[in-house]
Amino acid sequence: MFEYHGWLTVQYDVEYDDHAQLESTYRALAAKLDAFDTGSGLVDLRRVNGQIQLHFGGYTNHPHWSVLDSFNEVGTIAPGSFGTLWVRNDEDPELHNEFQIFAMRRGQTITASDTLLSPCVPLIENQDE
Repeated sequence: MFEYHGWLTVQYDVEYDDHAQLESTYRALAAKLDAFDTGSGLVDLRRVNGQIQLHFGGYTNHPHWSVLDSFNEVGTIAPGSFGTLWVRNDEDPELHNEFQIFAMRRGQTITASDTLLSPCVPLIENQDE
């Protein structure tokens, strides 16, 4: 199983996005939304109190790393963006029992270790018998 949960506050600039820039950024991101859709999840792009927010998540039978590629592309489209993507891939021989965290800050993505939900067994799941 491949599980992913992500959110982003999308902004072109960390200081100020004028209305025209916000609209242009929104349209550019809306044109890329299909890349977040794995066929087994959700994708939600909306304007909230003058900001652009993107939420996405899903469960697929096999890895869809295109979700991470799309997450990174948001930082290219809107270099002031920030947010997180949590991924669990139970087919990974080394990381099957943990979430990987990808955090975007100012459009740049870093990887971080998860200590809140991982190791999944025993923190959030029982050991298979």
